[in-house]
Amino acid sequence: IRQLLDFARRREPRLGRFDARTLIRQAVSLLEPVAARRGVKLSAGALDQSRVVEFDGSQMMQVMINVISNAIQATPPNGQVTLGLVEGGEPPPETGLPQRAYVGIVVEDTGSGIADEQRKRIFEPFFTTKDTGEGTGLGLSVAQSIVRDHHGWIAVESELGKGSRFTIYLRS
Repeated sequence: IRQLLDFARRREPRLGRFDARTLIRQAVSLLEPVAARRGVKLSAGALDQSRVVEFDGSQMMQVMINVISNAIQATPPNGQVTLGLVEGGEPPPETGLPQRAYVGIVVEDTGSGIADEQRKRIFEPFFTTKDTGEGTGLGLSVAQSIVRDHHGWIAVESELGKGSRFTIYLRS
């Protein structure tokens, strides 16, 4: 119900300038117990350099929860979900976003990966590959909508049997 309400009642982001490392550390701290219950290691990579980006703190935490939760669910026991930061990234032409400085928040898992035909649909509202009662198909759709409202985008790389990498690009 919460995801449906978030999807239906989106508000304009209240942008501020924040260090993306803080967002990552908070997300890891919040979701580490969930990962541990599934036997998955959740960690942040080397976050030695400050990366200041523009975002609404509560909305971006929702994005992090949705993306990381999916990664945890896709990762088998003894697998790993790692968060990190990357500089740059060119916006896909369909976003209409300008060329400028972007910072990417990376969520990478050692899960099963996403088949090409499913990857094309993962941001569609109500699309899910999970069993009945386990997912609404709104998490990634909500995440993408929020990131678009922040003038960013989410890039997805995945290989079956090797895992997935979601990169959330935001203006720096």
